[in-house]
Amino acid sequence: PDPEAQSQYRDFMRFAGISRELQKRQLLSLNSDETGFIISSDATAFVEGLSREHAYFNFESKGKTAKTSTNTSGSPTISIQLRTFESVLTALANEHTLYNELVRESYKFLESLPPSERRPILRIDWEGYGEALTSPVAVVNFEGHRYTIRDEVGSTWNRDVFILLGHLYTQISLDPASLPVQQLIQVQ
Repeated sequence: PDPEAQSQYRDFMRFAGISRELQKRQLLSLNSDETGFIISSDATAFVEGLSREHAYFNFESKGKTAKTSTNTSGSPTISIQLRTFESVLTALANEHTLYNELVRESYKFLESLPPSERRPILRIDWEGYGEALTSPVAVVNFEGHRYTIRDEVGSTWNRDVFILLGHLYTQISLDPASLPVQQLIQVQ
């Protein structure tokens, strides 16, 4: 999220919503080789239908043309630029600030997003939040401010994202080669 490029942030949220809808309908898959994301040929018609039915799936092109490439099977592909895990965590920790500003400025911001994207990925600052909240599952006090992992009552969104991040961290930080060799004693 970039306060200087708010329309790009909104379009990213729309892209995430479309990707979610494609994945739910098995029109988007991820390959571990160089082909990356594969979009089914049925996806174009599906996305066009979404755009006709829901205004929040319409992008402002401003004269730009989307560039697509195809893989060896002729299916369109999407390239994703990978970031370090630390930069992803930094973005997640700061996203709710811009999100809150945009919501405060205009309710139309929320209406311009797909329903699945109408909240920040992770909210850690609950100061002034008006809804009933669950007890925090993690608390960090940093530079005089309290950051917590909690949810609105009846939701598990933030806890689920926090657990996912914890699992991702263990996957990228644990090197099995650095673990001590297990000593086995055979008793006969």
